[in-house]
Amino acid sequence: GAAYPWAKSTFVFAALLVALIALCAFTRRGFAFAIPVAGLQTAAFILLHQGALNGLTHPASWWFWWPILWNFVLLALVWLALPNGRSVAGAAFFAQLGVSFYAYMPIVSDLRNPPMNWGYPRTWEGFKHAITRGQYEAIGIPTFPSAAAFFDFVGRQMKHYFQDVMVQFTDLLVPFALVPFIAARWVVTKTHRKIFWQWMIAAAACFIMMSFLLILLANVKGDVQDGFIQKVKFISSHAMIALWIGYGLVFAAVLALKKTKRIAWAVAVALALIAVSTVYPIVQNYTDERMVFELGGNEQNGHTFGWQFGAYQLEGAKAIKDQLLADEEPLPDPNWPERMEDFSIFFGGTDPGRFVPTYMIYAANYRPDVYLITQNALADDTYMSVERDLYGDEIWIPSKEDSAQAFNIYVDEVQRGVRPANGDLKIENGRVQVTGALGVMEINGILTKMMFDHDRLRHAFYVEESYVIPWMYDYLSPHGLIMKINKNPTPYNPATAAKDADFWDWYTRRLLSDPMYRRDFAGQKSFSKLRAAIAGLYVKKGRFAEGAQAFREACLLYPASPEATFRYVQEILFPARQWDKVLELMDFTDALDPNNTRTRGVRDYVVQIRSLLKEVSALEAKKRVQNVLSREDNYRLAQAYRAMGRMADAARLLKDGVASATDKTELIFLAAVLSEGGFLPEAEQALLKYLRQAPREDMSAWAALAKIQYKTGRKQAALRSLQTALATNQKQTIELIQRDGELYEIAAPLFQRRN
Repeated sequence: GAAYPWAKSTFVFAALLVALIALCAFTRRGFAFAIPVAGLQTAAFILLHQGALNGLTHPASWWFWWPILWNFVLLALVWLALPNGRSVAGAAFFAQLGVSFYAYMPIVSDLRNPPMNWGYPRTWEGFKHAITRGQYEAIGIPTFPSAAAFFDFVGRQMKHYFQDVMVQFTDLLVPFALVPFIAARWVVTKTHRKIFWQWMIAAAACFIMMSFLLILLANVKGDVQDGFIQKVKFISSHAMIALWIGYGLVFAAVLALKKTKRIAWAVAVALALIAVSTVYPIVQNYTDERMVFELGGNEQNGHTFGWQFGAYQLEGAKAIKDQLLADEEPLPDPNWPERMEDFSIFFGGTDPGRFVPTYMIYAANYRPDVYLITQNALADDTYMSVERDLYGDEIWIPSKEDSAQAFNIYVDEVQRGVRPANGDLKIENGRVQVTGALGVMEINGILTKMMFDHDRLRHAFYVEESYVIPWMYDYLSPHGLIMKINKNPTPYNPATAAKDADFWDWYTRRLLSDPMYRRDFAGQKSFSKLRAAIAGLYVKKGRFAEGAQAFREACLLYPASPEATFRYVQEILFPARQWDKVLELMDFTDALDPNNTRTRGVRDYVVQIRSLLKEVSALEAKKRVQNVLSREDNYRLAQAYRAMGRMADAARLLKDGVASATDKTELIFLAAVLSEGGFLPEAEQALLKYLRQAPREDMSAWAALAKIQYKTGRKQAALRSLQTALATNQKQTIELIQRDGELYEIAAPLFQRRN
């Protein structure tokens, strides 16, 4: 492959070394720390530059042992030659000893490595993948239209951050973090005051970097779900706060000693502070309902939901009956759900859907015959390299060529309009690239179909849904907590639906009657997600009553679930026009999660759609009475139809208006409505009339004309129209082609000529 570009890495490394030396220059004996650290890091960088990382691929090779030996030589030189060398060398050694545990994963990744590792970290591609995952790629620097918008954004972000800090450390302990800054004058001696403030300023700088700046990059939303995801990013800043709280407790005890001059009083204060700082968080854990709602309880005794999640999926009714106590309500059907068939292929999509069964299969040796694969990463070759080594001799795993074929199928179907893009198609250096999680999931869906087609006669397939994969719906049936992908298309089965309804009615009551369930944040999210996925299956099969009940159970299992709530609204309540229920559900969601901004959009939509329905009803009644509408009313009704998604009805109203239309704005509107409604000849007529008035003003009109001509089989005319669009505004037309798969297909001959 191409050589790795080291210039940027070398520049960053040199800049970091300069920053290290600059910081240590203002610290007492700082160079005693900076010199050995810089030496070790420089040696490691040079070794990496020369290919030392390749040693991890072959632990018996010289490249593996040489860096280790060289490291100990440097530590020995530091021990012997530098001031405070023993302290520095000892600290460096024990730090390396702690970090060395991370070497375990890349070294043993040739063994039967659990499939949760999305690539081999011992390889350069796998190493880069491990440290540049999606959550880091999503971080970007926001832009603001004005200073006021910036300060408003910062204010909201910091409010969310400090609310989380108060929850993490309790309102009693957080004020102690300020004590060392306030009381240092009376506690720290003059001899140590300079060193103390140097350290505190350095710690404050670390805190600012890991809190304020990271918050600006992470763009914290403040709702419950985002808070659960984002909180891990701020653990490092919490470490600084914990340090200051500890200082505050010590300083408070010292101040008590200085104030009373009696050791007994100081000891009593210290013991009281220790007791309060220990007991208060424990008490809060069992009494603060809001904290438990947002984060879950800290205890794990009685939380068996992770085991239930994995065992009940893999073993079905057998695992459930093994865990039921004598006085518990029995299963409605003692034989349903059935256990997974032997040597099944299990697509695990969500985080718990991947990791919990992985633990069960590999660590607990529970159903080791099951092949666990995450459908979310099939398009990721670093992940698939692990799967090929792990399962490639036993089941069909897509090769690199198969992945490339899936990509080409996706691009081709998007360009032909038979598959939604669900992501951006971009052309860079002559290559088509897909961006966006939903676009990548379309490719993953194609790969799952390939796997299914190759192995469905030899293995049973099951799926724990993360993102919806549309092709599966025709084959799916409920299977307890998850769904089974049957060998052939499977229609709705009333008997299976009845078993599913009875099972989830029983299981929902069982979970909700367990006091530990409401204290388990991850458990609530996970089981609600499982039920919502099955609800979506019922809706897709046209069984809205069963789907509505399943969505209601999903909302009961986790009332703050945005997925269950908004899918219920979109897939059940909107089609049924139950607007009052929608607003009632949004009120309930706001009460549980006030920072969830999605409810505002739903409310606005309900207000808009009610207004449109009222207008449509009035205009349709007027048309029935008068038999014909005025031109103005006709346009109003068409616009209302269009806003409601009734494109064909809107186009049917306006198709006779092209001949009399002369205004450019009106012609563009007519062309858009008629094209959306499928009246392509009339839409083309409107565009041609418009372009005769403004032939060189609007490249988008020429592009729209090209698409209509292409759809009606006139490829050469479409190509000429697209060339006219390029001549009108080349830059904007190319950008439009890159975003629109259909235009890209029209333009393909132009790219072939260039090549």
